[in-house]
Amino acid sequence: MPSRALLALVLAALAAPFAPAQPVPERHSEVRLFVPDGAPVARPGLALAERLAAHGLVLDHARVEDTPHGLAFRTVLSETELAAARAADVEVEVLVEDVTAHYLATRRGTCEEGMGVSRIAADLCGPMGGYLTFDGVVAALDTLHARYPEVVSARASIGQGHEGRDLWMVEISDHPGVDEGEPEALYTGVHHAREPGSMMAVLYFMYYLAEQYETNPEVRDLVDERRLFFVPVVNPDGYVFNETTDPDGGGMWRKNLRDNGDGSFGVDVNRNYGYEWGYDDVGSSPLPGSETYRGPAPFSEPEIVALRDFLEGGRRVSMAFNYHTYSDLLLYPWGYTPDLQTPDDDVFAALGDTLTHVNGYTYGQGSITLYLTNGGAYDWMYGEQETKPKAFAFTVEVGYWFWPDPIDVYALADENLEANLLLARFAGAPPVAAEPPASPLPGPPLELTGPNPVRTRTGVAFTLAAPGPARLAVYDVLGREVAVLADGPRSAGRNEVAFDASGLAPGVYVLRLTAGGEAAVRRLTVAR
Repeated sequence: MPSRALLALVLAALAAPFAPAQPVPERHSEVRLFVPDGAPVARPGLALAERLAAHGLVLDHARVEDTPHGLAFRTVLSETELAAARAADVEVEVLVEDVTAHYLATRRGTCEEGMGVSRIAADLCGPMGGYLTFDGVVAALDTLHARYPEVVSARASIGQGHEGRDLWMVEISDHPGVDEGEPEALYTGVHHAREPGSMMAVLYFMYYLAEQYETNPEVRDLVDERRLFFVPVVNPDGYVFNETTDPDGGGMWRKNLRDNGDGSFGVDVNRNYGYEWGYDDVGSSPLPGSETYRGPAPFSEPEIVALRDFLEGGRRVSMAFNYHTYSDLLLYPWGYTPDLQTPDDDVFAALGDTLTHVNGYTYGQGSITLYLTNGGAYDWMYGEQETKPKAFAFTVEVGYWFWPDPIDVYALADENLEANLLLARFAGAPPVAAEPPASPLPGPPLELTGPNPVRTRTGVAFTLAAPGPARLAVYDVLGREVAVLADGPRSAGRNEVAFDASGLAPGVYVLRLTAGGEAAVRRLTVAR
C-alpha cells in the first residue's frame, strides 16, 4: 500500500496540469526618464508621455524633477517597461536597479516599533513588511465585528476576483444593515496589489471608529448619522500573488490575475471603470502586457463589476476615498483629460482644501496634479449620475513609497484619520466653495498647460476673442501680486506663456487674467 507521502506526491502531480497559470514576476527599477530635446515648454511631460505611449509604455507614479541634466520624470519601471523606454529613444538613468531588494536591505525598523503614534488600541501589524496578509485582513475584519457587533457588520462578499477570492465589505453604522435614509460614504483600498498602505489607511480608520464609539461624542454622532462602507482590498488576487512571491514585503505586482490568453496576465482594475474607458492610450494602455492595461472592455473585470453593482444597487454614496500609494496627494476628477474641469470643480477644490488641512497633502485635479488616467474609479464614481447618485470621489495617494519602511506603517495610516472623519461628515453636506469656480470660466478661457502642483516651471495658456491688451498676473492667498506673466498687446486666439515658480514659496496661488474688460481666474499650487 503506498505511503501517504507518496500518495500526496501522486495527487499533486495529477493536479498540477489543472492549476491556474501564474505570471512570472519581473524586477522593477527606479529610473529617471529625461524629457526629449525640443519638447514644448508648456507641456514637456505630454511630449514624453506620447513618445512612450507609442512604444506601449504608460507612466504610473511619475514625478517631475528639474535636474542638472534637464527636466526628468522619476518613476518605477518593470524590465519590460524599461526596454520599451529605451526602444522609444528616451534617455534613461537607473537610480535603483532592484527596488524590492533595496527595500529589504534598507528597512530601519519594525511595525511594532512604530505603534507609538497610534490612536487605536489594536495591533494591526503583519508579517509582510509590517502589513497584514489577505488572510490577516479577513481575520481583522472578523475580530472587529466580534468586538463591536452593535456598530460593525459581519463581512459580506460583494464579488470575487478571477481566482475566487472575495471582495469583503463591512458597514459601520449605529444599525448596520438597516437603511434609515442616512448619508453614505465609501472607503476602498488595494485597487493596486503593491499598495498595502491603502489597505491600512482603511482598516485603521475602521478600528478607530469602533473603539471610540462609546467614549468619543464626535465619533458617536458621526456613526449614528451615517452609513459608512469599507472595502479594504479591492484586488485580493493580486495582493495574494505578492504575498506568494515576496512574503516579507516588497512585491511589485500591480494588476489583478486575469489570464489574458497571450502569455501575459492582469488588468489594471483602476483603468477598467466605464466612464471614458479607453479615452486615449496615454491614460491607459490597450496592450495586455502593460502595467496599465485597461482590459478588453469596460467593466470586464469581476472586481470592478462588484463595486459597480454595489454602488448601483440602491446605494446613496455621496463621498468616496479610493486609497492608493504613494505621493502625499489628494486627487479628484477629471483624470482622463487636463483640458476640462468638472461642473463641481469649485466644490472639489473646497473639499480638497479642507480635507488636506491636517496632513498637508497636495490636492488638485488628477490629470493636472499627477498624470492622466482614463477608466479610473473617481471619474466613474463622480461622472456616472444616471445609474446611481453622483459621488464626490477622490484618489488618496498615501506616503512616500509603495512599500514604506515598516516603522512608518501606523504613522502613514494615522495621518489620514482627520481626512477620513471629515469625508464622512461631508457626506451629509459638502462645504460651499470659498472662491469663484475654476470652470466654466467667465471671460477669456484660462488654463494651465503644465504641471500643477508646480515645482519649478509650468505653462499657462489663454484664448482671446480679439487682439488687444491682456494682463496675466499671479497672486498669493493674501491677494498680493507676486508675478506678472503677461502685460501688453496680445493676438487673437491662443496665447501661451511660461511660468517660472522657482522663486515662490510653497502654497496656493491664483492666476488672474484681465482682457477686453473681462476677467478669468485659475488656482495653482506650488510644491517642493
